[in-house]
Amino acid sequence: DILSYLRLSQNLNDDMALKRIINVPARGIGKTTVEQLEMKASENKISLYNSIMRAIDERMFNAGTVSKLRNFLNLIDDLGAQSKTFK
Repeated sequence: DILSYLRLSQNLNDDMALKRIINVPARGIGKTTVEQLEMKASENKISLYNSIMRAIDERMFNAGTVSKLRNFLNLIDDLGAQSKTFK
């Protein structure tokens, strides 16, 4: 799981890493939400990360789910920013 966090923080298009960690530790993002995000990503030919960004912008889910998704993206963005300070 740690490697998936690191991989995703360095490559936001790594859908496999994102799917592995989106709910590790449990943050209340369910299987149905992930499936809907995957469907949107596939339909629009975008990464799962970008699908989450769109879902947030378009308020595709209820406020609680949007908040959880936003917090997840913020965590990944923070990891990516912190990793750049060590290079």
